[in-house]
Amino acid sequence: MASIFARGFAIVTTLVLTPLIIHTLGVTHYGFWFLATLISTVIAFPDFGISNGVINKIADLNRTTGSILKGITSILEVSYLLRVLAIFWFLLGSLMIFLYVRTLNHATQQDELLQTLLLSLGIFCLGIPPTLWSRVQLALERGHESVIWEGVGKAAALFLSLIVLFIHPEIRWLTVATLLPPVVAAYCNGIFFTRRDMKNAYLSHKRKSLKETVVANLDILRTGGYFTVIQVAYILGFALDPFLIGRFGGVDQVSYVSVIRRPFDAFPLVITLFSTSLWPVFGRLQANSQFVQSRRLIISLCMWSAALIVILGGIVIVFQKPIYDLLGQSRFSVQSADLFWILLRTFAVTITIVQNNYMSAVNLVKRQALTQLTSGLISIVVVIPALYFGNIHVYLLVSSLIYFFFTLIPSLLISFGDINSKIKSSLESVVWYSDK
Repeated sequence: MASIFARGFAIVTTLVLTPLIIHTLGVTHYGFWFLATLISTVIAFPDFGISNGVINKIADLNRTTGSILKGITSILEVSYLLRVLAIFWFLLGSLMIFLYVRTLNHATQQDELLQTLLLSLGIFCLGIPPTLWSRVQLALERGHESVIWEGVGKAAALFLSLIVLFIHPEIRWLTVATLLPPVVAAYCNGIFFTRRDMKNAYLSHKRKSLKETVVANLDILRTGGYFTVIQVAYILGFALDPFLIGRFGGVDQVSYVSVIRRPFDAFPLVITLFSTSLWPVFGRLQANSQFVQSRRLIISLCMWSAALIVILGGIVIVFQKPIYDLLGQSRFSVQSADLFWILLRTFAVTITIVQNNYMSAVNLVKRQALTQLTSGLISIVVVIPALYFGNIHVYLLVSSLIYFFFTLIPSLLISFGDINSKIKSSLESVVWYSDK
């Protein structure tokens, strides 16, 4: 229910705000706002995967000892590292945003876009430190606590965004109204969690120097290194695309792709409401050698996801005119072929989410990272020429095919190959013991 609350507001927010922003501020300013909301996807793992490394460590500790007492010092030290990383990303991100905006020679209102993106970056960096507490809660299979706060933040964001649009429609105020409330909610979640579960340790903790903190948590940092590779892969294969479209096709083209993707963006959120708890579930099944159950779970999730995507996607394609006349305020001419390629990529992304949860839980992060990095490199090599020599329609075709064949298919092979080998080994062990 907590996931439905949070993810539901995410879906409602995008579907409600998209037509309102286009109607109130216009297509170009909608493109500005959309790019601003993508800052968090460009920096997909701002902590270099450190907090993801915490999940497995805390989950193992809680499973073996029934407590996280021995891991509290590491958690607090990682919290300090995340604050340092937030400053690092703000400085580096500010430079990259400045350079990017200055390359948009054909874009008007460059200063307004620059200020909007910098606001988004600052708010995002503020939100880096409290992500740790949601990771710890996830490791304890209490992810619903952070998800509830996430829902509260998104509900507040929708409410404040509507106020801005109706009372004082301005792109920078809208950016703050959309992005800041979830960050405030994340801090509230962290405060309540630490006061309830870690109060004494938090008060008595003595901060080490940055060097000492890094040395003391090398095991977590090593695990996080592979998540950093995944971050790079995600940037190359997905997160950079809207910015490349803006560079080669203009901000209005960014708006077009955003609008036609809106209904499809909701599909993975609807289908993978379970994703906040899936990682530790796979970890527990792995620890108990319940490999057959893991395979059944993955197969059932993939089958139901595929069926839902085909049904929902078919509805969008059949009723595309009324849907996109509403979302895009009749400003765009939508092609059915574009919708098909977006549907294919949405299918691939959704199934890959399931595989990624499994691979992360059973320590296949290295193979996961290499697969996604390979796909990302292929994507960037193909997408740039597609945009430069072709058009937005060619981009949608090639980007979907690349993700399907170079991310989804290898992920399925890795996951099922690992599960099947473990099932085979366990069966051979049973036969050996029975012979004895």
